[in-house]
Amino acid sequence: MKRLTNTVSNLFGLLALIGLAVVLVLVFSQRQQGTQTGASVFQSPIQPPATLNLTCSSALRPSDQPAPAILRGVPTPQPGKPAPSTATTSRPERGPRVSSPTLLMASNSQATIGFQIATRGDQSAIPITDAEGWTCLFVSNLATGRSEQIATLRGSLGSLSISDSYLVWTDEVYTPEVNPCPPAAPATETRSPSTPCTSVPPQQRTELHIYDLRARREVKREIGQRRFLALAGDVLAWQEYRGADWGIYGQKLSTGQSFTITTQGGSYPKVFGEWVAYVTRSKDAPESSSSELHLFNWQTGQDRLLGLVPSGVDGGGYTMEGNSLAWVKFSFGSATIQRPVHELHVYDLATGKDRKVDINDDSYLTGLQLSDDLLIYLQKGWQAVDLKRDLKFSVFPSSAGLESLGKIALSGNRLVWLETEKPSGVIRLYLAQLDRGQ
Repeated sequence: MKRLTNTVSNLFGLLALIGLAVVLVLVFSQRQQGTQTGASVFQSPIQPPATLNLTCSSALRPSDQPAPAILRGVPTPQPGKPAPSTATTSRPERGPRVSSPTLLMASNSQATIGFQIATRGDQSAIPITDAEGWTCLFVSNLATGRSEQIATLRGSLGSLSISDSYLVWTDEVYTPEVNPCPPAAPATETRSPSTPCTSVPPQQRTELHIYDLRARREVKREIGQRRFLALAGDVLAWQEYRGADWGIYGQKLSTGQSFTITTQGGSYPKVFGEWVAYVTRSKDAPESSSSELHLFNWQTGQDRLLGLVPSGVDGGGYTMEGNSLAWVKFSFGSATIQRPVHELHVYDLATGKDRKVDINDDSYLTGLQLSDDLLIYLQKGWQAVDLKRDLKFSVFPSSAGLESLGKIALSGNRLVWLETEKPSGVIRLYLAQLDRGQ
């Protein structure tokens, strides 16, 4: 009896050990599967909304204005009307690290998507023009799909920029001539000269609007010739015409502190923390070929020349985010290279060190955007560099189909872009994830 009891006891012990082993194998297998799943952003992407429903509300129009104050005769978005071209365009080819795109919205008879889109984190500012010509501004959360119309512009959208805390834009308001005088009739022996009349000439003003995203209300409106708005955190910089030339000016929105960056014709400002970068006319090189890239510390007043960038490049030939400033270094070649040379460089704001990024191509490049140490640029297609790991990959590998692309916005691993279909003229807004192999 005692032997039978011992045998049964040993059998239960063996079964317990086998059960424990099975549990450990299952746990280890699940952990390995979870590790493999987390290896690619495509396995567990942030679920974007299927569509964004952005419809302008007539209740938010200015109550004292019956129609949008826009310059008539200038082409404006026309919902539902086809483009004049009858040519068709192909869609751009996606690189292997770009996920299948999600269609967020397509223009229709009641709404056309504007070409200026600003994205920061989960938030994206999207302009929509309705069938009556009113332009509305929406803020959409790309993670949840929640959208809110925050304003209806009096005129047309000039510049747009967003940070975690604020959204800023300029409203270009055009007022036509009031009571235009008819042609003056000449005086004759039987007719006296026409009665003089007075009229108000056409006017155009630029309104700067500042919207607090956390308080969800507009906190400031100013009138002035401002453009190229650049916003990071609560620091805003812009280009403005004062006196006899354009200059770069700024303000810390939370305190109201204002500062001057340059009065010598600067343009394309960008902001991070205490630094404002900008480009200005080159003193030593021909104006048509290059501009000077400067870095200004608005707290100390220190201004530093980084080098030459190509002139006439969208965005000024550089971009800035975090402690990194990526820029296109321009030179006129050498005795062996008789042509302009374009090098991709990254300047570290914290250490003051500049390094060249080897992309094996010194031809023209533009469209630089930087987010979370991921840099994209346009050079024979849209390319990308992960600056942390020096990983290079293609977003849209070739130039085929790129004519259909409009605005491209980068935020972290998210890529948001516009495509225009021909000949219909329909504008579509897409979102995709970039796989950085993390």
